[in-house]
Amino acid sequence: MNKFLVFLCSMLVSLLMMSTTSLAAEDQVFTDDELAEMEEEMIDLGYDSELIEQSLDKLKSGDLPDVLKEDATIVSQDNRVEGNKIITTEVYEDGTYSESTVENHGEEEPLSSEDEEIGLLSAGSTQNVTVSRRNFAVYMEFSARITYVNRGDSFINSVYGQNQRSITGSVAVNNNVRIIRQSQNGSTPALAGMAVQWTGAINTPSQNFQLGILVNNTSYSRTTSF
Repeated sequence: MNKFLVFLCSMLVSLLMMSTTSLAAEDQVFTDDELAEMEEEMIDLGYDSELIEQSLDKLKSGDLPDVLKEDATIVSQDNRVEGNKIITTEVYEDGTYSESTVENHGEEEPLSSEDEEIGLLSAGSTQNVTVSRRNFAVYMEFSARITYVNRGDSFINSVYGQNQRSITGSVAVNNNVRIIRQSQNGSTPALAGMAVQWTGAINTPSQNFQLGILVNNTSYSRTTSF
């Protein structure tokens, strides 16, 4: 009889342990491998240890840090120049941030006489740039061929080279990279962009991320909404 009671008790303990493990697995919506990948990305982006810990705690509970929410408030923005790159860091209320880059690949030859014959007499030069956006879950990138006009409205010739990847979860292209507004119109810049939908994990809502480039006179910048 005593042996039977001991057997029942051991079975009960085993069942309780299995139940607890199962609940913990359900509570953690991201896998350990996914969390480890995002932690590596945060380290690479320069997050401090406290911010990494806070962000991981949110992810483990099924919540999302602000940088992974499409409607989160940006509290500050910093721009810096590194060589031929303009790097923009956008900081959100909880301290998380994303990094965007516009890279200029150099000036091409000035427009030809054939171009001038079709009315581009005041054109300046054509350049190729790559614009990208990165947080610790999604990376987006595309390139654009731009003509800067010395006197008049600049324009976007073409867009190409769309690229997106998901560090964790999955991304689907909502609309292929496209020219939304080909020519600058006075103070309204030319605009091209792309959008992706990120699905992070079960029980977390899908998020839409956008990446665009604005071309105004002889300058360019990137935008995360259009």
